[in-house]
Amino acid sequence: MEKAVKGVIETLKNFREVTGIAFGGSYARNLQDRYSDVDIYVFYKNKITDEKIRRESFSSLAYFEKMFVVSSIDFFFSKGKIIHTWWVDIRKLKADIENGDFRGRALIADSKPVWDRNGKIRELKKAARFPKSLVRRVCIEDGTLNGIPIIFRELVIKSLYRNRIYFAEFYIQQQTDKIIKVIYALNRKYYYSYPQYLASDFRKFKHVPKSAYAKINKIGRFSLIENPKEKLTALYKLYWGVIEQIERHWKFPRAEFFPEYGDRKWYERKVREISEHIKKQKHKKRI
Repeated sequence: MEKAVKGVIETLKNFREVTGIAFGGSYARNLQDRYSDVDIYVFYKNKITDEKIRRESFSSLAYFEKMFVVSSIDFFFSKGKIIHTWWVDIRKLKADIENGDFRGRALIADSKPVWDRNGKIRELKKAARFPKSLVRRVCIEDGTLNGIPIIFRELVIKSLYRNRIYFAEFYIQQQTDKIIKVIYALNRKYYYSYPQYLASDFRKFKHVPKSAYAKINKIGRFSLIENPKEKLTALYKLYWGVIEQIERHWKFPRAEFFPEYGDRKWYERKVREISEHIKKQKHKKRI
């Protein structure tokens, strides 16, 4: 562990309000390298340590070059290494876990405790395990996957006819992120928009569509204008693969999603329709 990181952790332990400290991000997953930022969750009770006290305490560490304080996140810069300390109200976190809040559960479940004053952090981490009931909710009841057919049925086509390419690209990225959330849920893991860990996580997962990571990369790599067929084909194949994974666990309510579900050729016709429209628009130099 870097000297600067050790210094931050040791200083935090001296604050009376701090009950626990944990790594987040790449350090929590043991995937850090020399380019990684350091994310440290600081769990506190009653009230956050006063900003003035924090500044004075950390400024005494000679190897810090700068420190900024924004809301409840401290930013340190030391010899090219960025260190973030995220101050987390342990009482609010406990309430979030009890209420089923996805973000609160994800934060503690993905963390790696490094210091726990009274064992409360480990208790919360255990309580935040991904419950089986939440798998069904994410995959079926929340309708997380409902947006994919809309891309092919109307939204992308409408955006293209209105020449709003940026919106179509944004919506595809947003829906791809929702597919990833479902893949994580199938493996009883939380996903809160950290795509940099997909490769390592997918290797550990039991329930992953075939070539899912490669398809996600294709969606990100190809442009809707330059390679519409490749991009949209990767999207619908990824979507289909996730549906097949879900069906191994539960009966999937196909009819509730869209009538064309049972016809894979429907997707192919839509991909051709979109591709042909883009080709015509490019020829007219409107795109």
